[in-house]
Amino acid sequence: MTKEINIGSVPVKFAGTAATTYRYKQIFKRDLLKAFMEKGQDIDTEMVTELAFIMKCQADGLTNEQFNQISFEDYVSWLDTIDFVPLMEAAPKIISLWADTSKLSVKAKKK
Repeated sequence: MTKEINIGSVPVKFAGTAATTYRYKQIFKRDLLKAFMEKGQDIDTEMVTELAFIMKCQADGLTNEQFNQISFEDYVSWLDTIDFVPLMEAAPKIISLWADTSKLSVKAKKK
């Protein structure tokens, strides 16, 4: 699922897919689901900015090869282009987009 979310006045495309949690672990070396479960309502800014970066890269259509080459410097360079306060204001929308793609959709069979 792809969605354009404004970071301040700048529209940024974000994509959440089944691979988002795996890409997060690949780049940041920690389990996103576990981190969210442990943090609960106290989600830290680092997790939000990291998740936003992964979802932005997915929306950019990076290939597997490109994802394999992402470095921490790429993440920091991207953060240098974004204003922090507007990013944090957009955090609920970014997290919601990720959560919507992480939900199980099970339909009961009619009998």
